[in-house]
Amino acid sequence: MFRIEKDPAWLEIISYLRANAVIKDYQIYYLMYCRVAYYSEPKQFTPLFDIIKVNGPDGSLVEDDPEHLYRLCHDVYLGFISAFISVGGRLDHNRLLALVFAGESDAYAIFNFLLPRYAFSHKALATAAACLFYNEYHLDGAGEQALAALLSRGIALDYCFDDDSEFGEYACLAALIFGHNPKRFNQLYADGVEQALVDSFDWSFLLTEHELTLEHIEALKLLSLSATLPIDEIGECLLEREDEALLAAFDSLR
Repeated sequence: MFRIEKDPAWLEIISYLRANAVIKDYQIYYLMYCRVAYYSEPKQFTPLFDIIKVNGPDGSLVEDDPEHLYRLCHDVYLGFISAFISVGGRLDHNRLLALVFAGESDAYAIFNFLLPRYAFSHKALATAAACLFYNEYHLDGAGEQALAALLSRGIALDYCFDDDSEFGEYACLAALIFGHNPKRFNQLYADGVEQALVDSFDWSFLLTEHELTLEHIEALKLLSLSATLPIDEIGECLLEREDEALLAAFDSLR
């Protein structure tokens, strides 16, 4: 592939066009963005970033396109993102944080880069945490550290996801944690829960669409100490599982 960033003649043309406001910073950035997948070393783009830096920001260098941000959510692009910010680029940091653990992405380096640099919305923090649980990244050391870092930022565990979001079937982040990691749920709610939180759970979904273990029953027992559970509804859901061990453990709550 022709590398425009290595051709002095083309660099001079781009520099002239930018200096005379014929093109904008975003157009130079987008030229790099379209080619970033071909390079693992962000220094390849230094000449183009230097053109932006020399001319000073023109206000156009903003990246908030969801598809672009998703594509950049891999640790190999951290240097590119860092260079983008260093020349005055602004990105939708809330959306980027929400994407770093989405799908097959597990961009811990980008996560560690972002978290101390910005103030994040409740939605971004809750979505990042939800992805850690949903994709089971929390089960390894790096994921556990990321989760601890998110919790330290004061995540609203009762944050309700939009109906059209990836996690819309869950009433809130707490419900998702209950379904995917009841042990962690018990730790987070060791001091009890509000009745309103328990009432918001879609018990049918939680108990029929997840792989239940005795740890889920322990979580139910913990909930019963500070709130009233819909025992009959829960019992009917567990009957459908036809798991005698779960039913026997649940009988102590009746």
